[in-house]
Amino acid sequence: MIRRKARDVERFVGMDLFLREIDRRGFQVAENAAQMVIFCNRAPVRWLTQPDHPVSSKEIGRKSFQDFRSTGPALGPAPTQIAPYPLS
Repeated sequence: MIRRKARDVERFVGMDLFLREIDRRGFQVAENAAQMVIFCNRAPVRWLTQPDHPVSSKEIGRKSFQDFRSTGPALGPAPTQIAPYPLS
């Protein structure tokens, strides 16, 4: 498995040539957030998670760190001091 930025693939070899070579070798490629993951074998890819529906970054729009705050139950107050682990 190899990960590459989509813009680097486009810049170095061009997307059309890259995808033809992926097809010629029988590999698979996935793209997410402008990153490409190349599966360098012919084995089937099995996704362990599945979104409710396809979502593109254009549909999502810009995100901030606040968008990823937990909305679950409170875990209690944050510790004021981190206790060191005992050395043994």
